[in-house]
Amino acid sequence: MLIFEILHVIGVVLGFGGAAVSCAIMLYVRTDEKRLHRGRIARRICIATWTGLVLLIISGIALTVGYNNGYNIVLAVKHLFVAIIVVDAFIIHFLLFPHYFRQIGTPDFDMTYSTMKWIGMLSMSCWIFTFILSVFLGG
Repeated sequence: MLIFEILHVIGVVLGFGGAAVSCAIMLYVRTDEKRLHRGRIARRICIATWTGLVLLIISGIALTVGYNNGYNIVLAVKHLFVAIIVVDAFIIHFLLFPHYFRQIGTPDFDMTYSTMKWIGMLSMSCWIFTFILSVFLGG
């Protein structure tokens, strides 16, 4: 179990860290030049974020199966938040990012950017709540 706990911590660092950095650099960018530049940086960071998320899911499944106290409400809520994070990641990275780069400088860009921002904030909230549940409730 120790190896899965270590993988889980690495997954948190990569996943949560990558998501937080991406979110921070993408928020409130005003010029098209900076939007393009920061969008490219966020796209590179997503490799770390996805790696972390995969590590978290694999190690989380192993830790849940080996969990001696049975499945409880804390684990269920954490798994719900992780499901939201995964869906958000798919939407942002595979549906919205391609439009983001094509639409910079066009009237449609504001809607895409706004949607990405709101979904990103939902995802970050889920990451934070999951982290809080893990640290303070030990689930």
